Amino acid sequence: MSWPKGKPRSAETRAKISATTKGRPGISRPISDDHPCRNPSAETKTKMSESAKKRQGPRGPAQSRWKGGNNSRWYRFLAALKLHRPLKEGEIVHHIDGDRTNNSPDNLQVFDSQGDHLRHHKDFA
Repeated sequence: MSWPKGKPRSAETRAKISATTKGRPGISRPISDDHPCRNPSAETKTKMSESAKKRQGPRGPAQSRWKGGNNSRWYRFLAALKLHRPLKEGEIVHHIDGDRTNNSPDNLQVFDSQGDHLRHHKDFA
């Protein structure tokens, strides 16, 4: 094990660290199969799940950047129907009137690449 750079630790300090960490699972010693972390109880799983939800913040319509959930890419399907073929990888679908909720086939335009799409916006800026 290599020690961090900086002030060297005395033999006494190294012995204290070694005694403190001895027997504890970690990088140098993997967690055994009977360790509680390997098979958490249902109560522990629930607590972990609730904790993760709190860290992730709001989901769905409660989130400030919500754009419509599972139907948010419906316009790509409609553009493919309009072209009578599946969209190629990298093709970009543009809403002509700028309204993302207006998925009328007449309002959708397909660009070959993001670069073409950006050039289109620069022409109208």
